Amino acid sequence: MNYQDPQRAASDSVPREPAPRELDGNGAASRPPLARPKVADVLALASAPALAELYRFWGGPQAPVPPSNPVDLRRALAAWMSDGARAETRVAALGRRLTQILSMHLDAPSYAYGVEELAEHKPLAYLSRYELDAAVAVLARHGLLIEIQVRRVKDANPRDASARAFAVPMEIGDGLLRQQRAKRRGVFDLLTLRGFLDRKYDDPARCRKTSPTRLREMYKMYSNEAAAVARIERLPDDLRPLIEKSVLQFGGLLPRALFERLDDSSGTWNGSRWKNVLEESLIGTVEKLELSRYGIHHADDTLLVFNEVALAWLRRVAVPGDPDAPHSEHGLGVDLVSNISRFAGFLIEHNVRFTVRGEIFKTTEKRILEELIPNPGRELSRAAVLDFIFGFCRARGLIESTGERTFAISTEGKEWEQQPLEHKLERLVEHAID
Repeated sequence: MNYQDPQRAASDSVPREPAPRELDGNGAASRPPLARPKVADVLALASAPALAELYRFWGGPQAPVPPSNPVDLRRALAAWMSDGARAETRVAALGRRLTQILSMHLDAPSYAYGVEELAEHKPLAYLSRYELDAAVAVLARHGLLIEIQVRRVKDANPRDASARAFAVPMEIGDGLLRQQRAKRRGVFDLLTLRGFLDRKYDDPARCRKTSPTRLREMYKMYSNEAAAVARIERLPDDLRPLIEKSVLQFGGLLPRALFERLDDSSGTWNGSRWKNVLEESLIGTVEKLELSRYGIHHADDTLLVFNEVALAWLRRVAVPGDPDAPHSEHGLGVDLVSNISRFAGFLIEHNVRFTVRGEIFKTTEKRILEELIPNPGRELSRAAVLDFIFGFCRARGLIESTGERTFAISTEGKEWEQQPLEHKLERLVEHAID
């Protein structure tokens, strides 16, 4: 809030429009903005030389020739500075000192920090006041910071540097924080409706209006199977067949490279339009999907149908006439880990001999089967469960043969019981896949 003359404030009780900013000789505004400044405020305050420097910084080494018209130049800069990915790239090129100061502003309310507060901050204690002021000035020249008006005490010198404060323009700060949150999230948050809603309402402007309880209610409503199918059916006629194809044939993930090899009448790739339509319908999105950190060589624009929506459509359309559905289903059950422990205990308490072919004698198998937990439902037969356990223990080295043609627990088998359940399940899944 800016300081006002008390007598003038008392006599002026009628709200007025804010006074227009004074312009200097280069057509730039001369008054700093109030708190929560925007990119437009940075560009309005910038003179012609400052605009040229902003264009060089935000355009990078491959930037085209700047427009000669100041209006077009400001429009191009506004688009660049509001792009979170570009802002992240430009910030990454800054040094440690500038990045540290900018990060402190991003952590502060309204992205604003006073210069005196920065000087008193312990992580910046190694900087002299001259170095701190110079770093803030560099960030301001790059448009990453802008001076804001703050409440001043009466008779304070407006030129006093200790009373100055700077803030990150709102679009730049929000874009940088969104990029940071996107990196912290995993691929499942990108592929699910729940993750999309979390990202959407993680924005500071939206989270004030939407409580976590309301967000859970929204997710429950929009992830409902009937509601998800109805949203697909309401898609435009040119987009609905493509979404159906991507779900039924590609599981809801259609990379651009694969789309361009399709031999049908899908037309040309129009990612920006599809992204807007799919996100407004809460069906999916179009993103550049980077999966290298998961060991998958894929970095391409991809049409994504949210997992909840794709599953709802599969249940409605592909079942029960899905030709790829398995003929029958069997499971090993939740008692598999316990049965492995019972099998190991039986080997410790008894001399279990094996045949010339390395198999357990049938009479011994019957005795072991009596020790296993009975099957609760549609699982494999108890004999098949024992075969799986025996094969797993031999393959993973939990048991070993002795010179007396008996089985004994190996060192790995003795360590098996002390391992956490998650590790045991991982080993079982790996063996089942093998």
